[in-house]
Amino acid sequence: DAGAFARWLKTELVSNDRVSREVFLDADNLESLDALLSYVAVDVQTLVVCVSKQIFFRPWCIGEMTTANENTVDSILLSLPGAHVLDAESIAQLESLVPDLHCLLDTGLRTEVIQKAMAVFSEKPSIEVPMDINANGAVELASLLAKGVHRGLVASEPLSTCQSKAIIVVDLDSFEANAAAHVLQRLLVSHTCHDPAEIPQVLSATQELPESANKALIVCTSGCFDNSAFVARILQVSDSELLVLPVIADADFRVPTRESLM
Repeated sequence: DAGAFARWLKTELVSNDRVSREVFLDADNLESLDALLSYVAVDVQTLVVCVSKQIFFRPWCIGEMTTANENTVDSILLSLPGAHVLDAESIAQLESLVPDLHCLLDTGLRTEVIQKAMAVFSEKPSIEVPMDINANGAVELASLLAKGVHRGLVASEPLSTCQSKAIIVVDLDSFEANAAAHVLQRLLVSHTCHDPAEIPQVLSATQELPESANKALIVCTSGCFDNSAFVARILQVSDSELLVLPVIADADFRVPTRESLM
């Protein structure tokens, strides 16, 4: 439930001049749990843990944290919106809360070792990531991580006035949708950098629709049409007669019918 954010963060870390080592995203190598845990134990210098609502219920993530703890790998926790660490009662009941935990036991990790690691991670300091993190905030977060900072709050400085010809509209009340929009923006930079005005910009809640805009990418995610601010922005785009390209960024998104929007 933080895949888009993790990929966005990777792009920012790769772009940071302080980061000289390879930035590895575990989601890109989920074919072998044994290989992944070995990589964490031997090759990882710093493990960045995106503490989402579900991370402590995902066995592979639990395995990575346990392996990092057993091998004294430096770990930095990012506290994402709505997430919380496990309490002592939940750690004690971990086997019943995470039915797939047996896949970790098959690798040789013992239940008590896993529980010990979860207790350690539950006590670690963290960097708080705000719901409304923008491009400036992502750059600051990457900088904090590159410096090895373990505790703090990411402050997203307001974006300057948008003067791009291309805008990206997204449900800003969805953390993952916002991250997906920024991943899309970063992917498009290499295709539009010949003309800086063509580089798409993700519009923040406080930014006005620029007069320069002639096209809009609409990032469609589950529940986006329930957000009145998102719908209002769509109406602005329509009134301005911009060229529109919908981008479905969520497997659970369903194209709304006329009746559902009434």
